[in-house]
Amino acid sequence: MPISKSKNELFSSACTADGLLSEAEVLNWVNLRMTQNKYSVQLTPLTYLKGWSIDSLTGNISHNSGKFFHVEGLDVRISTDTIQSWQQPIINQPEIGILGFVAQKFNGVLHLLVQAKMEPGNVNFIQISPTVQATKSNYTQVHGGNRPAFIEYFIEKNDGKVLVDQLQSEQGTRYLRKRNRNLIVQMPDDYVLSHSDDYKWITVGQLQKLMRFPNLVHLDCRSILGSLAYQLDFQQHPSGSALSSDEFYLKVRSSICADHADAEYDMPTVFSWLTQLKCQIEVHSNLIPLKQVIGWHLDNGVVRHESGCFFSVVGVEVQASNREVGGWCQPLIQSIDGGVIGLATQVRGGILHVLIQGRVEPCLIDILELAATVQCTPENYLDGTHSPLPAFVELFQSESRGRIRFDSVLSDEGGRFFHSMQRHLVVELNEDLYLDLPPNYCWMTLRQIQEFAQFSNMVNIELRSILSCLALVA
Repeated sequence: MPISKSKNELFSSACTADGLLSEAEVLNWVNLRMTQNKYSVQLTPLTYLKGWSIDSLTGNISHNSGKFFHVEGLDVRISTDTIQSWQQPIINQPEIGILGFVAQKFNGVLHLLVQAKMEPGNVNFIQISPTVQATKSNYTQVHGGNRPAFIEYFIEKNDGKVLVDQLQSEQGTRYLRKRNRNLIVQMPDDYVLSHSDDYKWITVGQLQKLMRFPNLVHLDCRSILGSLAYQLDFQQHPSGSALSSDEFYLKVRSSICADHADAEYDMPTVFSWLTQLKCQIEVHSNLIPLKQVIGWHLDNGVVRHESGCFFSVVGVEVQASNREVGGWCQPLIQSIDGGVIGLATQVRGGILHVLIQGRVEPCLIDILELAATVQCTPENYLDGTHSPLPAFVELFQSESRGRIRFDSVLSDEGGRFFHSMQRHLVVELNEDLYLDLPPNYCWMTLRQIQEFAQFSNMVNIELRSILSCLALVA
C-alpha cells in the first residue's frame, strides 16, 4: 500500500513531543484562561429551567424552540441466547454535529488548533477541545448568539485539504442513534489564520501526552484522535521524530505499523467474526413517553432511577463570558461515579495485540460496535439485582496479571454530561497469561482497529477515547 503523505504528517505530529509551545506553556495557558473568564454553573430543578419545558402528558423534556435535543423514554429488548429488557431515559438529538481540528504545519511539523473551551458539565469548567465542536443548532444560531469561531472551515469551501472526514457514533447507551462528523482540515503553510487567546497550536503528540492529566483533554479531541490511521511501515517513521525508547511505546508503534500477516487473525476472519455477531442479535429500541419509563421518576426536579444506580437527568443554569451566548439553561446527564474503560494488551506472536469486544448498545445504528475490553460502572452491579459484572473486570483491579501502562480519569463530553468521569486504564498482560474468551471477544492489532475506525458505525466512542491515550512519545 502506498504511503499517504497526509498520514505520514499525522504520524510525524504524533511522534513530536514539543511544538510551538512546551507542555508547561500549554498548562499555563489553560490556567490563565480560567482566570481571565468568568463561569458559573448552578444545579437547577428541571421544572425551573428557563427555555425548557416538561410536557404534561408525556413527561418529555424539550427546548421551547424544538431544537437542540429532547429527553424522552426508551423501551429496550435485546435477544441473544437470552432476552434482556429494560427502560430508561434517552437523549434524542437527531442532528449531526461537527467536531473539527484546523491543522497547519509549523517548522515542518503538523499542529492542531485547539481551544480552551468551557462547557457546563466539565468538572473543571475548561478543557482542551477541538477547534470546533458544535451541534447544528449551535452553528445555525438557534440560540440567537454568535456563530462558533472557525465553523466556516468545515462547512464552506476553502483552501484547506481534508485529512480526516468521518461520521462517528456517540454513546449508544445515552443517545438515540447519534453521530458526529469528525474532521481535520489542513490549511496551506503560508495561510494566515488569526485567533483569540482562547486558541493555541499544539502537535498530536503533545495532545496525547496531556491525556495523563485528569479531566484536561476533552472527549471530542479523543474521539477524533482515536480514529486516526497512520498505516506506516515501522522503519519509515519520519526522521527527527522524538521517539521514546520506552519498551511499551515501541510495542504500540510496532502494532500500529504491523503487517496483517503478523496479526493473530487476518482481516477477513475478523470481519466474519463481527458480521456473525450482528446476525445473532436482535435489538429493538422504541421511544416511549418519559413519564411511562418503569423505575424512573421525576423527584425534586431530577429524573432518577429508584435504585440510585445508573444516571440521573439534572438541570443547570449557566453563565460564561466567552461562549456564543452569555447564559443559558439546559438538562444534563449525571452518571454515578466509578466508570471504567479498560483496554487489555498482550504481546502475541511478537506483536502487541489489544483485546476487543463486540459490544451491543441499545441505540447504535448497526446493533454493535467494537469496544474496549471493559466498559462499565462496577457500582451498578454491586447490589446483585442487575446483571453480573462484565467479563475481565478483574484484569483492571489487580496488577498481579500484568502492568498498568496508562491510568487517568477523563471526562465525558461536558455539553451533555455533568461531572461524568471514566477511569481510563491500559494494562499489558503477562505473555504467558491465557484468557478464555467469550464469543464476542477477539485479539486485534492496533493497525486492524485503525482500519475499522475509517468506517462509520464500527468503533464506539469509548474505544476511540482510550485508543487516543496510546501516545507514541513519552
